[in-house]
Amino acid sequence: MTTMNFVLSLAGPISPNFVPVNALQQCQEFVQGTGVVVQVVDNNGNPVNLRSASGLSILLVKPSGTRVVVPATFFTNGLDGQMTFTTSLTVPANVGLDQVGVWSVQGRVVISGALQFTTVGYFAVASNLGV
Repeated sequence: MTTMNFVLSLAGPISPNFVPVNALQQCQEFVQGTGVVVQVVDNNGNPVNLRSASGLSILLVKPSGTRVVVPATFFTNGLDGQMTFTTSLTVPANVGLDQVGVWSVQGRVVISGALQFTTVGYFAVASNLGV
């Protein structure tokens, strides 16, 4: 199983010491079981404790512009700021990696009653050679 990891800060001013992971990650079209992990960090790059957060979700924008909201779960226990989902063609609906090109990914959480978004990350979906 391929896992794509993103470290995304909560939107707002970013410390000059914060160094995000910028490499464009890649996976294959129509591969089920690809893990997407978003680590939510503060403006200094420290993990945000998500234990008491609600409404964990990961937002995806396909190359066509279609937006998909995917419910997320803790990757471990939430203390490390990591949330995840695994791609599938059927569950949750419309989260198959069905379009070749560059996708956008963003974390969304509710912390202390406030809806917050992370910065945006990107990954590429490559085509298969076919049969």
